Order: sequence, then C-alpha cells, then structure tokens
Amino acid sequence: MKIRATLLLFFAFLSISLPAQLFLSEVEKGFKALDKNEFDKAQNIFREILASDSINCPAHFGLARLYFTKGFTGFSADKAHGEIKAADRDYASADKKEIGIMNRLNINTSAINDLNRRIDDELFSTAAAQFSTDALTQFIATYPDNRNIEEAKMLLQQLTFFNVSASNSEEALDAFIEKNKGSSVSEKAMKIRNKLAFQKAKAANTIEALEQFIGTHPDADEIEEAKVALASLKFAEAKTLNTIAAFDSFMVNYPDALEFNEAMNLRNQLAYISLLEEQSKLKSAQLNQKDAVIEETGNRLNLLLAGLGVVVLLAGVLLWSYYQKRKSNREILHQKTIIEQKNTEIVDSINYAQRIQQSLLPDATALKALPGSSFVFFKPRDIVSGDFYWTAQSDDYHFVAVADCTGHGVPGSLVSMIGINFLNQLVNESGITDPGKILDLLHVKISTTLNKDASNASQSTRDGMDIALCRINPKTREIAFSGAVRPLLCFDNDGMKFIKSGMYSIGGIKSLTEEPFSTQYITSKGETTLYLFTDGYADQFGGEQGKKFKMKKLRELLEQLSTTPFEKQEQQLRRSFDQWKGMNEQVDDVCILGLKF
Repeated sequence: MKIRATLLLFFAFLSISLPAQLFLSEVEKGFKALDKNEFDKAQNIFREILASDSINCPAHFGLARLYFTKGFTGFSADKAHGEIKAADRDYASADKKEIGIMNRLNINTSAINDLNRRIDDELFSTAAAQFSTDALTQFIATYPDNRNIEEAKMLLQQLTFFNVSASNSEEALDAFIEKNKGSSVSEKAMKIRNKLAFQKAKAANTIEALEQFIGTHPDADEIEEAKVALASLKFAEAKTLNTIAAFDSFMVNYPDALEFNEAMNLRNQLAYISLLEEQSKLKSAQLNQKDAVIEETGNRLNLLLAGLGVVVLLAGVLLWSYYQKRKSNREILHQKTIIEQKNTEIVDSINYAQRIQQSLLPDATALKALPGSSFVFFKPRDIVSGDFYWTAQSDDYHFVAVADCTGHGVPGSLVSMIGINFLNQLVNESGITDPGKILDLLHVKISTTLNKDASNASQSTRDGMDIALCRINPKTREIAFSGAVRPLLCFDNDGMKFIKSGMYSIGGIKSLTEEPFSTQYITSKGETTLYLFTDGYADQFGGEQGKKFKMKKLRELLEQLSTTPFEKQEQQLRRSFDQWKGMNEQVDDVCILGLKF
C-alpha cells in the first residue's frame, strides 16, 4: 500500500511539474533569442505563448522588452507601454503557483516597475523633444498614468505661454490668463498683456487712447509712464489753445506733471499781456478826453500808475511763484526721502539674500571634509553672486563643483540657488554618482524649470550655467570629471593637465536629445592639485593698458602657485586680482576652488 501511494504521488507530481517545465523552457528560449538579437524568433515564441492556454505575464514582459530594444526595427515605446501594462495586470492577478514560476524567470514587481519606468521616460523624452503643444497634449491624453505626467503638464503650460507671448495678441493672452488663473505664468502673461496694451496706446499717441489704458489697466507696471505721457499730451493741448483757462485747467488736474512750471510761466505771461492791453486801452481813452496840459499831466500820472501796477503785479506774480517753488521743494524733499527709504529697503533685502545664499554654500566644516587640503577664492561682483561652489560626499566618493550662472547680482544668485538645490537632489537624494549623468539630468531640470522663449530659434543666449564637476575617490586616486564650458586644471607627478569640457552650457541651446555630457577619468600620480574656476578672474579688466587678464595668464598663475604652500594660495590669488584690477570696477563674479590630496 505504501509503494502504491508513493507511485501515485510521483505521477501526480509529474502531471503538474512537466507542463510548468515546458512553459519555462519556451519562455527562456524567447528571452535567449531576444538576448541574441534574434528578434523575429523571440516575437514568434512570445505570441505563441499568448495564443496558448498558459501564463500570459512572461510573454507580455518579453514583448515589452522586444519593442523597447533600440536595435529592433519594430522599436515602439508605445507598443512596449501596452505590453508592460498587460504584464503588470497579469502579474497582479496571478496566484501563488504562477508567481513562483515567474520568479524562476526573474519576473517580479521590481523588474516590471523598472522596465515601466524606462518606457515612461522614453515616451516623455520623445514628446518633450518635439517642443510642440500638440505633441505634449497628445502625450498627456494618451498616457495619463505616466510618472512624468506633472512635468509634462508644466512643460505644456510653459510652451503654451511662450507661443501666446510670441503672438503679441491681447485676445490670446486674455484667454491664457483666464485658463491659468492663480499661476505664476498667468501673472507673467498679465504683465505682457498690459505692456502690449500700453504700447498700442502709446503708438496711438492720443489723449483718448491713454485715458482708456489708464482706466482699464490701473494695476499695470506702465501706469505711471502712461500718466506722464497723458500729461504731456494735455500740456500740448493747452499750448495749442493758448488761453489762461486752458493752462489753469492743466495745472489743477496735473500738479505733478513735468510741464507744470512751464505751464505756470506761460499762464503768467498771458495774464501780464492781458493786463498791459487793458492799461493801454484805459490810457488811450484818457488821452482823448483831456487837453494838452491835462493830457501831459494825465500821461505822467497814468505812466506812474501803470508802472506801480506793473510793479504790484510783478510782486504778486513773484510772491505766488515763490510759494509755489517752496511747495515744489517740499514735494521734492518728500520724494527724496521716499527714494532713500526704498534704496535702504532694497539694500537690506539684498543683504538678507546674501545671508541666504551663503547658508547654501559649503561652510568650513564641509570643506574640511574634502580629502587633503582645500581653499576657495570667492568674490561676488555685487552683494550676491551668480557664481557658486558646491561639495557633497557619497560613500567613498567626494564631489566638488564650481559653477557660473547666467548674469550676476540678484538674477544670477537666484539661478545659483536653483543649481545648488538640483545638485543636492541628484547626488544626496537620488544617489547618482556619474558626473556626466549628473550634468545630463541637471540640464533637463534647468531647461524645463527656467522660462525660455524656445520658439525663437535665433535666440542663442539662454538662462543656465557653466559648470565644472569632479568626483574624487581618495582611496583609488581616481578623478571622474565632466564639465559644461568650464575646464579642470590638474597638477601631479606628470605635470599639468588641462582637461577640456563640453561646449554646451547647462540649460543652454543644447537640446534634451543631443549627445549627453561625457565623463572623463584621470588616475592621479602622487600628490595632486586640482583647480576649478569660473571665467570672472580671466575676464577682469586691469593692468597698465586696461585689458583682460585672460585664461592663458590665469593658467600660468595657477601653475606658478601650485608649487607654493597651499594654505597661502588663496591670499596670493586675491592679492594678484586686486593689483591687476586697480581702480577698475569688477566686471563679473569670481570663484576659484583649489584642492590638494
């Protein structure tokens, strides 16, 4: 009986395991054909599995891989998307036995999700690269569950804004503002709409057009300029009428106008002429009524009276002008006080922004965490800087970067804060360690975050940054470098190495699909000194002839300093810069970071 029971169990096991073994063998054949680029064979195997009464998830997963293989002539991220979604649904509904079979094929939730993420990224990258509202709208409608859907919506909104802005149409801008109420892009569109309305009113150069603009756009940035233009037209109208009433009306309605004093002078001249005409008429009437003697006496008296009247009138005019002048002086003094207060507030705000920016830059503790010795020569042109330096550490890797953002002062500092934040996200949060990959992703983030009129192909200057990024492994002495316009200067036992960077800026004219930023590897020999720097030092005007310092001279200076005590190099760089600049203004932010290990 025991033997019989054992045989029954054995045959039952064969009846269950043999079909599973045959199924595993077929799926593995399909995966092997796919790995060998035998695409037609792999496709036939997976389709035959789907046509049979078996587990569908592995076949859908294999077809998703096939359609997402770049070497396959039928490459289609859209078909791959459909297959991976089918695989995900089948896996979710599989029972424990089916999951066990799929685990033997290394098909699990992690593998499905990983392929799904890569397909999502390819679909979004393809739509984004077209930089077309139609392409992005179709992408959002077709793939609402894509993990990049929010980024696609933001890019669509920005691109729509660019197109509407380029149309120079108030109607198109009004429609965009109504559709995107409350957004920052809506506020920018409103400013452009107001500017177009003002330009139209200013071009019309009529009182009616300017009064209509002031009445319908009371919150426009151009409202004060419109009021000044309106006052100027009103003054011209008063001059054309050339009456005391016209000038009086202008002075009452426009007491702050630039033409106020001129209007007052013209009005007084008319009043004086009118008075003289009245006196002349009176004198003629009196001369006709008196005889020669009385006429002579009357003439003298009339002349005396006329002279006294003129003196009194002039005294009155001068006194009135004096009080008006005092009133104007008080107003000017009041405006001067307001301007000084605003300037103080602006400087205080920029000083506060400087403290915020300095808090984001690496402090002394972060610099000491770098291998060996380091220094930073950091000299903003204004209070805040468009240049910045950055450090991070991930396991055995130490990262160090120096960047030059578009512009300087407050605009440059805002871009620098965005750059620091994105670098921290990519390295500290996402754990990306390859410098070239970091710059690729940084380029995408900067390009899709900052506002650019990408529809204007002739516009070659865009907001972004030039950057030099190093990854250092002090144990293996390997240096991995990637740069956007900014190079790396390296000194070791083999002498000086000038490592060139990529020709495109981060966030610049380089498209999202062009050749990625490359990573260069250097194995240092012996004690090594690295210099990362922006172009501010080389572009400074000075010297006896007031010329630029230039890159060649900077390289020679750093080569000379590389043999001096490291702790004194920052002082010598600063002294050399100040001596070269002399009495000239600093033209750009300056940042040089040195590292010896």
